Amino acid sequence: MDYHSALVDEEGMLKDGYSGDGLHPNAKGYELMAPLAEAAIAKVLQ
Repeated sequence: MDYHSALVDEEGMLKDGYSGDGLHPNAKGYELMAPLAEAAIAKVLQ
């Protein structure tokens, strides 16, 4: 599962709006991550 390309900017920090400190996801960051995790789990369970 690739959270990196969905969340990280060109400087290697979380994109604006997805973190309060640039490193740890906030609620909006987790909202973006959840469907990625769900899709990866579904793929493994097939």
